[in-house]
Amino acid sequence: MAVDEFGREIRGDQVDKVRKRARSHSPSPASTRNEMVYDRDREYSRSHRRRQYPCDPYIDANKPLFCKRLWAREYRIDNILDGDNVDPTTSAEEMKPDESKVEDDGVMGGGMENDVDEQPEREILASADDNANTDNTPLETQMNEKYNSYVQEYCLSYTRSFLNIHLDDEFFVDEYSPLEKHRKLEKLKELKENEAKLFHQQYNPEDNQSLEGLMLHSYERLPMMSLDVPCRISEAMIQESLLKTQARDGIQINMVSTDVDPLQSLKRTVHIVTNDDGLLDSLSRERDVEVQDADEKRTYLRIIGMRRPVDASLVPALTLSGMMDVNEAAEIKQKLTTLSIMISRALDTDTNLATNNSGIDALVDPDLEVVAAYLRRVHYFDVASAKQLTLSDIVGGAALPEMKIGGQSGMDVAKLSAFLDHITGTEASMSKNLSETNEVIQEMLSKEEMVKQTWVSDHSVLTEDGRARCAFRYCTKLFKSANFLEKHLFKKHFDEMKREQLKMHDDYIMKQWEQDNDRKCLPLLCIDCGPEFGIKEVVVKGSAPKVQCVDPEPELMLAREEQEQQHIERMKQQELSRVDVDDMVEEKVELKFDKLAEDAFPIKKKKKKKRKI
Repeated sequence: MAVDEFGREIRGDQVDKVRKRARSHSPSPASTRNEMVYDRDREYSRSHRRRQYPCDPYIDANKPLFCKRLWAREYRIDNILDGDNVDPTTSAEEMKPDESKVEDDGVMGGGMENDVDEQPEREILASADDNANTDNTPLETQMNEKYNSYVQEYCLSYTRSFLNIHLDDEFFVDEYSPLEKHRKLEKLKELKENEAKLFHQQYNPEDNQSLEGLMLHSYERLPMMSLDVPCRISEAMIQESLLKTQARDGIQINMVSTDVDPLQSLKRTVHIVTNDDGLLDSLSRERDVEVQDADEKRTYLRIIGMRRPVDASLVPALTLSGMMDVNEAAEIKQKLTTLSIMISRALDTDTNLATNNSGIDALVDPDLEVVAAYLRRVHYFDVASAKQLTLSDIVGGAALPEMKIGGQSGMDVAKLSAFLDHITGTEASMSKNLSETNEVIQEMLSKEEMVKQTWVSDHSVLTEDGRARCAFRYCTKLFKSANFLEKHLFKKHFDEMKREQLKMHDDYIMKQWEQDNDRKCLPLLCIDCGPEFGIKEVVVKGSAPKVQCVDPEPELMLAREEQEQQHIERMKQQELSRVDVDDMVEEKVELKFDKLAEDAFPIKKKKKKKRKI
């Protein structure tokens, strides 16, 4: 029969209970003080990173980026600061001491006693930091260089992991492929040209018309529905799905997408504008829209909003401040009109509207209201707030500008002048890189044509009688000639050809991504600042290979020191203002009632009770 630690017999059903009680919950003995710190940091990191961060899919959650203090403890830099000749890149396993050199009394071969291990961790780290910041020694310089290289390598791996995952996504290709970005800008220019032509057709200087027919964009006059779309779903997939489910003649579907949100798992909002009210009415009865992705998997897009055509009567008219002189208001209005016309000319030059005789100069004596309507409708510029909007902002329901002269909420001449200087400087810098961009675009176009010809020849099978057969296994259709087969391939298998052409864009996308200093779609990177400050998110910037992020711990330490100093000062002030009971002086006050008036304390008279009759 089993016995316990005192030699008493134990029944069989109580053996497990005794064994559980006998287990020790104390931490496993470590050879050195550094090993104990290492284990606590690992346990802290795992427990603290239970929260999901946007950067988690692109990094190893068990190996986060460390701040300089944790990195120094992880790679035993604190031993170097204490005077040991140890390589900073030595790992934790290599730093473990040899057990054969450990004596029975717990003293290492170097003669260090166990009292050092019992020193609090905070004091040890503070002494290490003091030794590191005494003077700029070569050892400290070496440590800074190695930490910078560690951060640079980690950030570079993070950016490339993001690139590999989203290389084929539509938002990524449109932003970093020079050819696709050029095509997107050309479509936007074409849309602006059509909108400018409609503006000129509606503008009549002889009539005293208001802004009702000029300010609103064509897309604002149509019903709109907004979808919450993940990054892997393209606009072509949504349009194909809508046309399949809602097959009608003459239906037009236009889509406007916002930029991806790195804080919301790279989701974006897609505004669907259509001329068919029945399409949106049928979709409004459902909560989501079914779409098939590239792998033919069903994805349900959530409907987050719908809008009817904007009422033209809601467009505000030009107003003046109540406390402004009429002559002063006329002078300010003239300045605003001149600046608005100059901004319109600069934007017309960028979109080639000036050469097509459809720009601002084609209007006869435009007023401030007319120029403001032209800028908002054609160039998406809000004169009232002097801000550049996007088409997605206008379609998504951007507030119509309040045209007001004077007052705090009135239009500002200085803001319009600053925006004019900004766009003129931007045009000068873009003109320098225009020639290089055109060369890259022409090179990509020639490569795309070569891929196209190779793809057609690889998927065409010519028979002896001159006919041609489709080489796709699931198709194998037979046509009279190769010309009909080529039309069939471009019509039915266009997605396959586009996928092959996009492979050619990979090198150019990688190059643009590596050279980009400000990656707007890249989520914030998590950095572990220890148990005191936890996980913090930082911005990753810089072109490869010099990709860096700023260590937030020094600023956090300074902020904490300032808070502690303020707390100490508050405690001192409270201590000074506090009065001890033993130090209080007894004061006697004599009260005299000799000079009180007779009516000082009037005597209340009793009320007479009424007799009941």
